[in-house]
Amino acid sequence: MLIRCDEAFLNPNYLLESLYSEDMRIRFDRMVGGTTNPHLNVADVRELLVKQPKTKEQIRITNVLAEIRSSLSATQDQRSKLQLTKTGLMQDLLTGKVRVTELLQDAAAASP
Repeated sequence: MLIRCDEAFLNPNYLLESLYSEDMRIRFDRMVGGTTNPHLNVADVRELLVKQPKTKEQIRITNVLAEIRSSLSATQDQRSKLQLTKTGLMQDLLTGKVRVTELLQDAAAASP
């Protein structure tokens, strides 16, 4: 279904964020709940009410959400890299490529 909005009143990115929101998911579930073939009709979509703050606020909301997604993506990438590093280090330890006996001896000597 193609949805167009009047950009003077509703930012398309804000509309997309609204359609993917938890609030809208709950509303969609109520509309199609209990059916064996869940779907929405054009008439159902036309009757949907979308919260509509002022255009500047809509843009601010979508910008903040984009920043959050970007930060989350960077954090997930960093986590993946750290997990790969950990796996490699564990493999080195388990295969004996890296010896830890000197580290254990140093730790034992340092403790009272």
